[in-house]
Amino acid sequence: MDFSQFYGLAGITIIRAITADIVKDYKITSAIAKIGIAMALGVVINVILALLLGNSLLSGVGVGFLTGLFSNFYNDIKADK
Repeated sequence: MDFSQFYGLAGITIIRAITADIVKDYKITSAIAKIGIAMALGVVINVILALLLGNSLLSGVGVGFLTGLFSNFYNDIKADK
């Protein structure tokens, strides 16, 4: 496995911030909708990155789903001190 395919995971905090702004602006309360928004943003950003970097479209979609899921649960995972 080539770990350079995980280029899009660096955008987790950006997707988290954009998702939080969208949720706040449109007053979205559903947890499923928040996950869907984060996953959609992750897929869009990573598909664009995959096309720009010459990787396959499928890898962009896969990394986008992972990025969306990770960004949705980012605050639950990070260590608070």
